[in-house]
Amino acid sequence: MNEEIVSQLRDLGGQELVDEIMGEFVTEATELVNGANDAFALGDIPTVKSHLHTLKGSAGTIGVSRVAHIAREAEGKLKLSDTSHLAEELQALTRAFEEFLLTRKG
Repeated sequence: MNEEIVSQLRDLGGQELVDEIMGEFVTEATELVNGANDAFALGDIPTVKSHLHTLKGSAGTIGVSRVAHIAREAEGKLKLSDTSHLAEELQALTRAFEEFLLTRKG
């Protein structure tokens, strides 16, 4: 988590705003991560790329930096039609998101 971004959000609308935004992010990101993995299993690379793009933006905006970074790297490779490490990148993305969820609850 980028605490500077979280602090800016808190300054704008208090902890209630942070909690609301994080809750919405968790819902959306869960769908995107699961959807990207499902699409990959079906060989639907355009959908994987779309989900990574959306996840990159939303995670970056609220400071979930590791998730945003992995999504950005994987999407960048897909823009070059490089799927050689996509399975590993999706596994790393899933782990990073799960770690975010654990730290958020802790």
